[in-house]
Amino acid sequence: MTDVAAMEASLAAVAVAGIDIRHALFDRFFAAFPDRRASFMVVDASSRRMTDETLQMMYGLAKGESWV
Repeated sequence: MTDVAAMEASLAAVAVAGIDIRHALFDRFFAAFPDRRASFMVVDASSRRMTDETLQMMYGLAKGESWV
């Protein structure tokens, strides 16, 4: 299975399960870097955008896109 196929399958499974991965992602981020929480004025809004952008970049890298 390619990296792209693995990402697509994983994201599809998460979507079907109704899991919002950003909560776990940011819980882990803030646990590792607690001082960074102060950088986020509105964690809910910031976490949505940052999770989306991170997934787009990871997917782009997996596909070999030149824009990443």
